[in-house]
Amino acid sequence: MAKSKLTKWLTKKGKQQLYELAHTAMTDKELYTALNINCDTFYEYMRNCSEFSETVKRARADRDDTLRAQVLESFVKNKLLGSHKKTEKRTSTTTYASGEQSTVEETREWDEGPDTTAQIFFLKTQCGWNDRQFVTITNGDEIDPFSASIMNELSSRGFDAEPLPETKDDDDDGFIGETEGDI
Repeated sequence: MAKSKLTKWLTKKGKQQLYELAHTAMTDKELYTALNINCDTFYEYMRNCSEFSETVKRARADRDDTLRAQVLESFVKNKLLGSHKKTEKRTSTTTYASGEQSTVEETREWDEGPDTTAQIFFLKTQCGWNDRQFVTITNGDEIDPFSASIMNELSSRGFDAEPLPETKDDDDDGFIGETEGDI
């Protein structure tokens, strides 16, 4: 291990600089480029020097926590609650035949309501909401729980559950088969 470069990053000032660089760098490549070391050296430091790797891991965890909190705050305020204001500025310049120019600046501001797609995404990822429908196929002797609950609810309200009419067989769907008629 190249001790000369590593010892630079293990001093108190070096650890602070390493922490700040690791906090701002989004990828390993950005980090080892900023540290002015090559890829193999960086991964060797991460494997063999616990102080180095712990500083980098702590910086990245703090960065991720900060970003997560900022995104969640912005998301809740802007997308779920609908307090996101949008502003659009337009500038148009008109040139007349005489050579004069007229500039008009128009500003339009509106409140963009809550984003339903963002709400659904939030419910799915953070609240365990699931919008899939599970269908149970039975052979006719049994009844699936969903249908049973509907039938129980209907019978409790005084409706008689009548059997469904019989359906045609799959083979008798009204089409002429290869053995029937002209081909």
